[in-house]
Amino acid sequence: MDIPYTVTARPDTGLWNAKVGIWLFLASEVMLFGGLFSSYIFLRLGADYPWPMHELQVGFGFVNTLVLIASSVFVVYAWVALKMRNWRRFQFWMFLVIVSAGLFLVNKSFEYYNKLTHYHAELQDGTIIAGHLPKENSKEAKSIVFEASHVSVDSASGSHYFLKYLENKDDVRFVTEGGIEVDPSRKWFENLKRGLKLSAKADRLAAEGDIAAADRLSAAVEKDYKILGEVNGAGQVRLTLSKPGKFVVPRHKTLSWEETKMDFTRGLATSLEGMLVSASLKLAVDELDMREYLRRDEPREKVISESTLFGHFDENAEGQQLLKDFTDYHTPLVAEYEAAVAEWRLENPGEEFEEDTFMEWERIKLDKLHKILEEGHAASGDGYEQTAAAGAGAGHHGHPYVTVPFEDVRFFSNYGPRKNPYNAIYFTMTGLHGLHVLGGMFVLGYFLVFGRKLFLQNPEHMANRVEVGGLFWHFVDLVWIFLFPIFYLM
Repeated sequence: MDIPYTVTARPDTGLWNAKVGIWLFLASEVMLFGGLFSSYIFLRLGADYPWPMHELQVGFGFVNTLVLIASSVFVVYAWVALKMRNWRRFQFWMFLVIVSAGLFLVNKSFEYYNKLTHYHAELQDGTIIAGHLPKENSKEAKSIVFEASHVSVDSASGSHYFLKYLENKDDVRFVTEGGIEVDPSRKWFENLKRGLKLSAKADRLAAEGDIAAADRLSAAVEKDYKILGEVNGAGQVRLTLSKPGKFVVPRHKTLSWEETKMDFTRGLATSLEGMLVSASLKLAVDELDMREYLRRDEPREKVISESTLFGHFDENAEGQQLLKDFTDYHTPLVAEYEAAVAEWRLENPGEEFEEDTFMEWERIKLDKLHKILEEGHAASGDGYEQTAAAGAGAGHHGHPYVTVPFEDVRFFSNYGPRKNPYNAIYFTMTGLHGLHVLGGMFVLGYFLVFGRKLFLQNPEHMANRVEVGGLFWHFVDLVWIFLFPIFYLM
């Protein structure tokens, strides 16, 4: 059976079928990305915080822009080769298209990796620090570490999920209060929940006067759910660990902690008894943002050394040097700010001054700070981690470690989608675009690998297929042409 209009044009549209279809599909894609671009505009205009700017490394985006533009040229050459009935030349140009798509995705993966391994902590006083976790024990550096001797779980709402945070689970055995060793796995908790539910049903039947049914159900529960005997029928299960269990729990999974007790979030309904090992965040600092701290409680004096962050540098020579460097850099900016405020008030008598108007200077990246002060007293002492700031274009500089108690941290995240709306829509739009690149890569790759048979049978049909794939590829490239400036340049 031949499908009509795969090569010849339809009389009603003047186009062959697939070309009509691809233009309809691209129209829907325009509406999809149009909505996302509109969302970006509304989020930026309505932001109640300094909108992140120049957080992305322009080099990554620029290289990817060149790669996609080149790939658009290559796909046209591949189509021309088919029109000229030259299969070998088509293979060459289409291979370059696939390589370009792969290079784009690899480049983007490196950019994503840099964002997801770069961390951001907002302290209670508004100070923001950014940096990297120590290479050793990086998991513990961003978590609360607790050595537990006992675990208590509310079996009604909690379950086995606490086990995923136990580092030495292979060396630990769990014993009930009755001295019975158990395996608190998912299956164990599910059986316990079912047994408790049936036992409660038997009690309800007895209370309603149906003694015979209650006795039958109780007998069945006693026979099939011996697990209830292991915990004495209690809904609150308390287990003793044969040796201290090392729990490394992300801060957002922790409800509260003390020196001898830690509670998981309500969704996990688990408590630990034992000894708190660490409840602090450790970062190698590569960026400071004190705009929010400095504009609070006006007209207070702007004293940088009073911030929570520098309070944790009391015994740290590198931190004290950083404080001095930061102060030396910031003092003329404060003077410039105060002069601008005074001038504005003279020019606008009686009008209310908006603090944000003159608080737009950059975040202080340590690589920039070191470069400015390198002839003076830039910090470079022992104990600094030799690592570059994510997104920074300069070379390596020393970065002092700081350890901040989680009780002083208001918000902590990597530079992933949960950091703020900017990061959320950045990952949404570039991730969706990346999926389009991957999809186009597979479709065009299919033509390259399996298209020879169709080419020999009907070369014009093959050329039409590649033309449709090329139109989609041009659209993908066009979307990136818009993504690059709004995220990387503006």
